[in-house]
This record gives sequence, structure tokens and C-alpha cells, in this order.
Amino acid sequence: MSFFLLLIYSRKKVGYNIYEYKCIYEKKVTDLKAIAEAGIMMTPGLVINGKVKAYGRVPRREEIKRFIKEEL
Repeated sequence: MSFFLLLIYSRKKVGYNIYEYKCIYEKKVTDLKAIAEAGIMMTPGLVINGKVKAYGRVPRREEIKRFIKEEL
């Protein structure tokens, strides 16, 4: 099955240089036209805040954390 995940995160400061991240929107997209329009060349894909962060593979946990920090 072809799909990509659309994620939108929020960030809340909970201490000195300590942040809490919370996913405020998550959607699994399976429509092939929407996947192509998003710029996903191969599935699975990951889109955060409207930007393609990875496609054709599942990113490692550390990469996903970095992607989220880059978008906040």
C-alpha cells in the first residue's frame, strides 16, 4: 500500500532548554494523486508542516526528532 504521513507538531517550553513536543495533527494519506502532488516519489513518505522530509524509506527515530525540531 502506498501512503505518506502528514504531521504537524507544536512545541511547549517546560524548563530551561527543555521542550515538550506534541503531535497536533496526523493524517495517513493513501490517495495516489495526493501523494504525487505532495512530491513523494516513493512510499512511504513523511511530510511535516507541508515539507517533504523523507520518502522511499522509514526514517530513524533520531532523524524524525531532528525533522520535528527543524520545523518548530
